[in-house]
Amino acid sequence: MFGMGDMFSHCSLSTRIGVKPLSKLISGSSDWGTYQSTGAFERMKERACTDMREVRLVKGAGHWVQQEQAEVVSRLILDFLA
Repeated sequence: MFGMGDMFSHCSLSTRIGVKPLSKLISGSSDWGTYQSTGAFERMKERACTDMREVRLVKGAGHWVQQEQAEVVSRLILDFLA
């Protein structure tokens, strides 16, 4: 899993070299990291991950969404890849 800074850097590099990966953000609804830096999430969507298909904030999960709601996260990933 990427942190918001890692995600922004990764997607930004891909965009600069002409690769625009499909992306989906899965985060816990109680994870403060999504909005840790004012405007970072919006900049990531506008400048770096320009083909973000969906944002899912999973209820009942915080920073460790993949562990706290493993079945939900697995389903969301499989749906995205289908």
